[in-house]
Amino acid sequence: MATATTGMAGFLTRVRGALADDGRADAELVREYLHSRSDTAFAELVRRFAPMVWGVCRRTVRDTQLAEDAFQAVFLVLVRKADSIRPPAAVGGWLHGVAVNTSTRARAMIDRRRKRQSPLDPDHCGPPPQAAIDVDELRVLDEEIARLPDTLRAAVALCELDGVSRRDAAKRLGVAEGTLSSRLATARKQLAARLRARGAALPVGGLAALLASGTAGAVPPVIPTPSDIVSALADGAIRTMFLSKLKVLTAGLLAAVALLGVGLSAYPGTASEPRPPVPTVRRNAPIPVPKATEERILVGVNEEGKQRLEVLTPKGVKVATIDLPPHPMYHPALSRDGKRVAVWSWDAFRSDGVNPVPPGGKISHKGTLLVYDIDKPDKPLATLGDFRSGGIVFAPDGQSLYVNESPEPGPGKLEPVTVSRFDLKTLKKEKVAVPAMHSVADISADGKTLLTNHFSSDKGNLQVIPHRVPLDTLKAEPLSKSSIRAFQFSPDGSRVLAAKIPDGKNPWKQELVILNLKDGKETPVTLDGEAQTLWGAAWSRDGKKLLVNRLVATGEAVPQLVPQPIPPGGGAAPPPVMLQVRPNKPELTIRNLDGSEPKPLLAELKANSNVFGLDWK
Repeated sequence: MATATTGMAGFLTRVRGALADDGRADAELVREYLHSRSDTAFAELVRRFAPMVWGVCRRTVRDTQLAEDAFQAVFLVLVRKADSIRPPAAVGGWLHGVAVNTSTRARAMIDRRRKRQSPLDPDHCGPPPQAAIDVDELRVLDEEIARLPDTLRAAVALCELDGVSRRDAAKRLGVAEGTLSSRLATARKQLAARLRARGAALPVGGLAALLASGTAGAVPPVIPTPSDIVSALADGAIRTMFLSKLKVLTAGLLAAVALLGVGLSAYPGTASEPRPPVPTVRRNAPIPVPKATEERILVGVNEEGKQRLEVLTPKGVKVATIDLPPHPMYHPALSRDGKRVAVWSWDAFRSDGVNPVPPGGKISHKGTLLVYDIDKPDKPLATLGDFRSGGIVFAPDGQSLYVNESPEPGPGKLEPVTVSRFDLKTLKKEKVAVPAMHSVADISADGKTLLTNHFSSDKGNLQVIPHRVPLDTLKAEPLSKSSIRAFQFSPDGSRVLAAKIPDGKNPWKQELVILNLKDGKETPVTLDGEAQTLWGAAWSRDGKKLLVNRLVATGEAVPQLVPQPIPPGGGAAPPPVMLQVRPNKPELTIRNLDGSEPKPLLAELKANSNVFGLDWK
């Protein structure tokens, strides 16, 4: 741990004393520390936020020593992961979330200790809570504050938890005072709703005094050499800090279902709703025909809750970056000329962790189809509402889209999608009468034949059969008897890139294959290393290379406290559960057709990131 703690050792004497506020914004301190590992900047961050962090740890962990260990672990995580604070001004909210994470893990240690020895050693027990304050409710309050999006949590951390004036807090956050007031009002409204849903009878106003009443003891100093327990708590927090938001599991589960082409129909318990025949169009300007361009790759990236589309050359040179709205995104598609992209946004959830579903309400599966011109990435060409997308494919001319629209989830069964063709010039939609239970994966280069996947399930055994569907007859021709999920036609139309599913009860286990359409022969693509999940693959324009997206295991399985998703009917999320989770890292590579000579693309992606889709045209 010596290397990880070198940023602490040089400034301990300053941290132990009370330092005068140097007047800089929180974001300036974070940037200075990241740039130069400045002891002064780190010491000022500790001075500003240590009381709040200690309050969280002390309220959550009713054991003085373990509370101090959790407190030390929070600042050890800051040393290691300061570069993950986005935006830097939200450092207060970020530290609060880390404090909740480490304290929860420390509390789990106490629970295990209680099973071994009862009662606890009285020398380690904290003072009993005041009668007027329910400590369990205070922990619920901390947990719900931690679920707020970063910008709201940062405002709450400064004004409500630290008691900083709105004027000073706005200055530290680098925003207008009116903006800060709006964020506080939004945070209070969300907290009030969430506390009611969890049965916590706590007032949202006056949090500083309320939480102070549940905390005792002076704030301990940050020490330079962490104990084994502190290191373990910090390690655990780093592994789980980006799983602590509901959006990760919700988006991951939805992506898994959509990835297999099932759409959203695998979610049980949500009543169907009527789907309007024509989407709401928010921008009506016809879209001009683009000119052809060089070969391009499209990658959808979710990095620390912020999502974007990266357009690159095969050599990894970035052509454009499209920042996306704060909602989970799926099915990015690239036009054949490499000039336009489309992506579907699930509008019912926000990638910053906000859950707009009221207690007892239903999750809406409506979303928005966004179409961008790569040369003008700041604003979409078209914003098309009321879609429940299960996949998007550009027609060869780039003037229309084939869209799989999933129905609202039925009672635990697969339901057919509706395939539609959407004209980007007239902004009109027409239904394509493909056979039932088929979803479109690709279209041939001449625009005459669809590549579809037919889904069926028997007692939990999923089977996917790829088909060729000529648009003139709409009669499906099976391409294989094996369970294979098709990705794309090869550029010459003679082969299909696909994922074979040997075991329908375990659809996560997949093998990348190339299916020859002439004789039905399957040629495996050998991938090095141990992949946990195969997320997708695409052909190069000449059909000689493959782009492969997968998660690769980076270590042994470790126990992690994993939050559970809100049930489809809405309401409060179930308590988190301890699961064995293998650490992994996204891997995006360009390979030969046999899987050899992998060359990384976007190798700078962090372990907590994921690639939610790709295309190559």
